[in-house]
Amino acid sequence: MNKAIKLMLSFNTGRQYSDAGQLINVFVMSDNTIYFQDDTRNLNGILDSKEVYSDIQSLKVFRGRFMQEYDAGNYTYPHQISEREILETIAHLEHLLTA
Repeated sequence: MNKAIKLMLSFNTGRQYSDAGQLINVFVMSDNTIYFQDDTRNLNGILDSKEVYSDIQSLKVFRGRFMQEYDAGNYTYPHQISEREILETIAHLEHLLTA
């Protein structure tokens, strides 16, 4: 896998899905693929649109655009992604987070 993470973002939406709100981790890869992990709702996926992220926009704008796509359900669940891609992505993310 030649994808590198160019942006990692963790934020709390403030939605009351738990006492701590709703915690989401977002990973924007070098090809603008956007992986996310909603820790609170135990939901993971890949945004269907690579147009959500732009290098020139602010994080506030990106977060807003991400949440619009997330709320509209414009993402693919892991069970719709090949097992190989999931394993490669997990291994890559774990390597980057422990490096």
